[in-house]
Amino acid sequence: MRRRSEVKPPELFPTAPIPGVPSLVEQSELDAKHADTERPPHPPHAFEPPVLPRGYSRICSWVFDLPDPADACDKLRNAIRPIKPSRLQHGELCDKLDLAQENFVEASQLLANAKMSVANYEIEAKLVLGPMRDAASSELEDEKAKGTRKKAITNDDIEHRMATLYPDQFLEIEQNRNKLKHMVAVLEDLRQAASERARDVRAIVSTSRSV
Repeated sequence: MRRRSEVKPPELFPTAPIPGVPSLVEQSELDAKHADTERPPHPPHAFEPPVLPRGYSRICSWVFDLPDPADACDKLRNAIRPIKPSRLQHGELCDKLDLAQENFVEASQLLANAKMSVANYEIEAKLVLGPMRDAASSELEDEKAKGTRKKAITNDDIEHRMATLYPDQFLEIEQNRNKLKHMVAVLEDLRQAASERARDVRAIVSTSRSV
């Protein structure tokens, strides 16, 4: 049995043949041969985590790129200060209402796309995590068959072994999931703020008089 400390993460793009692992050409031939029977083992370099969707990766960077949280908080407090009608003409208020409504629509579109992006990422992540889980389960079952493992195999055991066998890939997927989760939460707050600003400006415009 391999000691856990000896388990090393696989290379995604190995430069030399790996003993016991078929080449890409050999793998393609195996896939064709066993397409209707059993699925051949996946080579270690097949476990490449999906990248964050284009564009939303930049949003994630924006959400988490806060060099000074205190400065960011001060800017937000200034941005949400109430509008004082006495300082604005009716036409200026109407312009602000138009802008506020456009911002709300855009915030709604952004949130909808973000949620769809999260769903798509989860689908892609499953394609990577599935073979990783199979490899972890197989290793644990082998240990149980050899008698080196006595207790029943739990889901936590499998995930822990996945993280041990493929630490870089497992960590990247979990980090991306957390980033996307919190990104959606921030965009929901942004949409709510845009909605409230449009509501407030509309109320001000309705009570103002044209000059």
